[in-house]
Amino acid sequence: MKERLKQEYNRKLRMILKSELNARNKITAIGALAVPVLRYSLGIINWRIEDIKKFDKKTREILTTKCIIQKQTLTGYM
Repeated sequence: MKERLKQEYNRKLRMILKSELNARNKITAIGALAVPVLRYSLGIINWRIEDIKKFDKKTREILTTKCIIQKQTLTGYM
């Protein structure tokens, strides 16, 4: 089940990043469309903190490579 949720999250993330939205709207869309895939499962599936941190780090790396966020935002939140 975790693997399916990871695939769905990554699919939605890629779909949003391929769109022609501006950076601000892409961040909003990620929060509205991709993050709820994981959020709804947090109360049902036992996610380890390390797994959640990996999602965060991977998402920030992807956003940095697509020039949505600056590199300095990769550290400091988690």
